[in-house]
Amino acid sequence: MRVPLLRAAKQWCSLSTILLLAGACTSSLFDATSESRDSSDSGQQPLDDGGFAPLVDAALFDADPAAPDAQVKACSTIPSAVIGANTGTLSETSSNTLHGSCANGLPEEDGTEDIYQLILEERGDIQLSVAGTTNSPNVIVYVLQDDCGVTANELACGSNPSLVEVRDADAGTYYIVVEGYDADELGGYQLNVKTTALLAQGDTCSANSSDTRCATDLLCAEGTCQSSTELLNIAFTTELAPAIVTDTDNSGPRWNLCSQVSSCFNNETGSASGGNSAIVVDAAFDSADRESLSTPNINATGYSNVVLSFSQYFYEWFACDDAGFIEVTTNGGSSYVNVDTLLEVHKGYAEYDISSTVAGQTFSVRFVYDDNTAGPNCSAQSWQLDDIVIRAL
Repeated sequence: MRVPLLRAAKQWCSLSTILLLAGACTSSLFDATSESRDSSDSGQQPLDDGGFAPLVDAALFDADPAAPDAQVKACSTIPSAVIGANTGTLSETSSNTLHGSCANGLPEEDGTEDIYQLILEERGDIQLSVAGTTNSPNVIVYVLQDDCGVTANELACGSNPSLVEVRDADAGTYYIVVEGYDADELGGYQLNVKTTALLAQGDTCSANSSDTRCATDLLCAEGTCQSSTELLNIAFTTELAPAIVTDTDNSGPRWNLCSQVSSCFNNETGSASGGNSAIVVDAAFDSADRESLSTPNINATGYSNVVLSFSQYFYEWFACDDAGFIEVTTNGGSSYVNVDTLLEVHKGYAEYDISSTVAGQTFSVRFVYDDNTAGPNCSAQSWQLDDIVIRAL
């Protein structure tokens, strides 16, 4: 069995070192002020269909970090941590340099953080989970690539106690950040770190293994990794098609193409293709009930293994009751089977084995956004999708 060799580490970085590193840790993970705005529609962003949606980043996604902390050290000096359970404590004197995309977006509410280094010596997956312990702080965890500072590329971010996964990570150094959701979230936490090795075609596999998996584009069948057939791949390169949009309640908010050249959000899904994506944005206190994005019909006749995968950024503020539903139908939409329900922030790659529901049949998948599932509508939220892929064997 091949398991990636890794090392892990924890850091707090120094302003003097940052200066010596010529800005290696000096700018925000993403700059909300770079979003273009229409001067005639303050607080709005134009959409591809000619309408406008709120600039959610202005209200919730402002991730400008606090000033670099004087305790910051060079990334190379971060000590090792174990693969498995890592415990720590966030305090007022902890580093306060970074800001994850799924934390409180207000700069004055920026939480402190601890940083861990993970060296992956062969291609594989990284899985993380975090939960508050002493004083039960609300904490988030996210993964940075390239360096340990604010110039790093954020690959995935999740809130307590969600699982965060980076799939098909290349060999190299990664930085795992545990951060308080806001400035008041102080106390102990436990971070669990796990890795999964990738198996090649023909390697022995087990669908129940948590230590290994077949490499992407392969599926585990009859105990070996086998080449799969791609039945669908929607990367939203220039349009939403062949995906189908339904504005169920005719309320206006609907799925749109998020184009990098039409004043939309950046692609926050961490998808392999990058570039454009699909997005639905719910304006504050506006209705956005059962807004759906569906795949065309897919013929799975002759296939016994069917897997759905995609990359996403589902943003759900903790005080709201927005939900995302992933559903499949095998009868042309007369009824649907729920695959999963999202009720909190999810960012990055997601994969579901839907064989038991759709194998050998014609089916379609839909993504349904609902902003009012349990109570009054709340502030603006959103769901962004990219690289919807269905593979079969």
